[in-house]
Amino acid sequence: MAGPLLADGRGHDVFPASEEELLAELRRFDAEFRAEGEPRIVVIYGDPDDKGTPKLSIGLGADEATVCYDHGLSSAVSCGGRRGDKSKVANAMRSRLKPPLQRRGRHREIFYAYGDGHAEFFAWSRISREDALSSAGEFFRTGQRPTNIDWVDEDNAINDQNNAIKEELPPRQGRSSFADVKSMSFKAALKELEQIVTRLEKGDVDLEQSAEIYERGEALRAHCNQVLKPAR
Repeated sequence: MAGPLLADGRGHDVFPASEEELLAELRRFDAEFRAEGEPRIVVIYGDPDDKGTPKLSIGLGADEATVCYDHGLSSAVSCGGRRGDKSKVANAMRSRLKPPLQRRGRHREIFYAYGDGHAEFFAWSRISREDALSSAGEFFRTGQRPTNIDWVDEDNAINDQNNAIKEELPPRQGRSSFADVKSMSFKAALKELEQIVTRLEKGDVDLEQSAEIYERGEALRAHCNQVLKPAR
């Protein structure tokens, strides 16, 4: 069995002989990416000679990091923050309601370069760099998914995001159907949806107001997507 391989996607492959050497290389990559002004991903392969080997991808070069674990058909991404945190709920709401023309893929917001391309992650996947480095050290020792951070399975990520919103929003009496949304033009609906997202980004919406605002945003988002369907 070959030792772990550390690759940056640009031809700089390293076979660290120890956990200390691995962490030193990761810190060097982090400093290099910061100097270049472009967050990038590095990948640790458990056994580069085994096609089915587990791998740990780490986004470095920013104030926080993102970690993704892949093994076979299973994949999981790091989850930062605490469930129930107001900021986390607001971020999830903002990501969910991002206007259709401003979103890419599955409502992802963080971009890391890798090779000639890039990878996208949810905003809530960010964790501290030190936690990310600790997870790399554990992966080097065990070859298994690190236990020092929280994870969300990729297939359940969107459901987790939506459930986090629903659990934290206060119950409301007399839910509105927002019937007026169905008669709005795409331009008008998109404009209002952008205004809702802007309010969430400013953080001036408390949880008491957020239930109705979020529900209207969902209605606007669904209407915009419906209008866009024939053009896809």
